[in-house]
Amino acid sequence: MSYLPVFFMLTSIFLYSLFPLVGVFGTVEVSGFAFAGLSHFLSAIVSVAGALWLSRQSDCYSLTSLVHDFSHDRIALRQAVTSGVVNYLSHAFLFVSFAFMSKASATVVFEAWPVLAVFFLVALARDFSGTTVKKRRDPIGARVYFLSLVAFLGLVVIMAGDLNAMSGTAGFTAVMYSRDVQVGLVLAILSAVFMAYSVALGRNTRVFVEHRYGNCEGKWAELNRA
Repeated sequence: MSYLPVFFMLTSIFLYSLFPLVGVFGTVEVSGFAFAGLSHFLSAIVSVAGALWLSRQSDCYSLTSLVHDFSHDRIALRQAVTSGVVNYLSHAFLFVSFAFMSKASATVVFEAWPVLAVFFLVALARDFSGTTVKKRRDPIGARVYFLSLVAFLGLVVIMAGDLNAMSGTAGFTAVMYSRDVQVGLVLAILSAVFMAYSVALGRNTRVFVEHRYGNCEGKWAELNRA
């Protein structure tokens, strides 16, 4: 059994979990929109450079051929671009919400996105099988709805506890009716929704690339497609 995929997955989870923490310190003197924009710009440069380096000796795929394929599939191109834009807005809204409410509460709300992503993934999944018969999507089972509800309730309890601890003598009700907290909560919720939407579109982009270059062999080819 190869442990490399598990290693990459765990590393990805760990590094991604640090992003909100980096945003807490990075937005002290910089606008949330500016910080998110700079981080995404640097990420794009690293991603493109990595793709060019991994495909430098490959006859099976290249960045040029990938751009050509996207230009001939407008849906895939639109979803890839939308995924990037919405991903940026998700992080920007999260960082801006830090100015209106507790950073811990905003982050907790944001971390609800994996639960939302389950529903977006089912609703937005594309079929690249090439058949003319439209496949019926598997319905989301009652167990998934139940577990999603439990997860949301857990997030609400954690957020309520944090806001209650910060309310002091003002009281929890007064804090919840605060305009700043309401604005921050809306921004954090939008951040979670946008991230879930971005991940679902990103999944379609990943499947699109796999459909075009899935026959390329070797670990370097697999890394480049990722």
